[in-house]
Amino acid sequence: MSLQTVEIDLSRELSQWFDGLITRFRLEASELSDDQRKRLPNTNNYLEPCQVEVFWLEQPEYQTIISSNFADRPDKEIIINGPYKGYEFIDKVDAVLREPRWTKPLPGTAPYVVVSNRNTLADVMYGVIANQLRQITASVFTNIGGPGPAGGQILTNESWAGLFIGNIAKTNPSVMVEQILTAARMQAQPTVEQAPSQPPAEVQEIHATIGYLYPPITIGSMPEPQSLREFLNPGIHFFSMMKTVVEGTVGGEHIVFTKDGLMAVTTIKKQVAVRIFNIVSALILLEGSVAAQAIRESEIGHGTLDPATLELRGWGISGSVTPRTMLLQERMYRRLSFFQDPRQSISENILSEIIEKAHKILDHPKKADELILWLESNTHFQDGEFASSFVISWILVERDLSTSWESFLRERNVRGYRKNKLVNSGMWPADSVLETLNLAGILAEKEYSILMELKSKRNSFVHEGSTITKDDALECLDLATTIMKHDLEGLL
Repeated sequence: MSLQTVEIDLSRELSQWFDGLITRFRLEASELSDDQRKRLPNTNNYLEPCQVEVFWLEQPEYQTIISSNFADRPDKEIIINGPYKGYEFIDKVDAVLREPRWTKPLPGTAPYVVVSNRNTLADVMYGVIANQLRQITASVFTNIGGPGPAGGQILTNESWAGLFIGNIAKTNPSVMVEQILTAARMQAQPTVEQAPSQPPAEVQEIHATIGYLYPPITIGSMPEPQSLREFLNPGIHFFSMMKTVVEGTVGGEHIVFTKDGLMAVTTIKKQVAVRIFNIVSALILLEGSVAAQAIRESEIGHGTLDPATLELRGWGISGSVTPRTMLLQERMYRRLSFFQDPRQSISENILSEIIEKAHKILDHPKKADELILWLESNTHFQDGEFASSFVISWILVERDLSTSWESFLRERNVRGYRKNKLVNSGMWPADSVLETLNLAGILAEKEYSILMELKSKRNSFVHEGSTITKDDALECLDLATTIMKHDLEGLL
């Protein structure tokens, strides 16, 4: 007698399991009170109308289960997509998400509508599936005990996408129904009145403006992988990288830095925050360990700090999209990849010293402005914008020249109308100042020649449109850097 094989329709079996789940759920939920029914979670509410759709991956076996309560869809609609093999899963799911039920517009109250350009259910599902595939990929070499839920994500106020390990049809639907209804009953239980007591003081979070040091750096050293598992999954160090490692005070505001180079200052005034961020960045650049660049107002965001520990509770970059913010957001997904080019780093001690210097410099607004200008010149030079760099550097050179000139006039007791005439650039231009300081022996011959040459190039660029070369910009920037270092020595 030959053996006969019976082919099981897995999709039908799963569909029947959900049909039985919904039937049992509604039968037992009918005994709930009105208050208890209101406590049913949106993630597992199988009252009318409800729909279930599954995207089923075969090996390893995972199921993305979308439970919804859409009024414009049939009640007890159960759709099983799969099981699909790994090599066909992405294309099969993509084809399903192009069907009309997925391409309908999101309701205006749905999450993601305000903070992104996602307009349809499919747009949101692309992100959900992508996140779940990362989770599945990371779990391939993990010992998973048995079938069970593995988290989920809200789609709209009426729908939820959960990830299930294994085949949910191999579990007991009665147990699932009992868990859902028991939770609803417990939440609806009246609370026992207790003697009034003094409520604990609510701990208020600290609002802050946040920004990343650029280029992205590490404060201290990156964690080294201690095993093959750590090398393959460096994201296990994510939370340690987001811990506060340096803190201080700048201009009356607290400033904190995470190991990952994210900085937060306790002000919601963006102009104040950007000024502080750029003074710190300029001092990091001047210190010489990191080629820091200026930070723009469009590249900062908002965050909150724990008032007791000054740890970040939450944060987000500005809605403005710039090439640098796009790069930083991309780096969030591969922040700790041991395969990427190593970041530059700065020690915690050096950064602490820089914070102290930044605090002192803010007591000298004019010098703080010049330090930020110097940072801008460096940023333009690093980006190959040599004309912009040259012009800003020359501004700093002229300011230093003006300071020297006024000091010269003061030493010679020049006052009144005569002084007013000699400090008026229209009556006594930079060319005349240079000639006078050189003839008086204040300005050495070499410095005089360099300044006269740079002034000539500046005039040719402004009035005749001549080209500023990289060498021109570097020469002027080097001179501005020398001036900046000399001036800061007297303040710090």
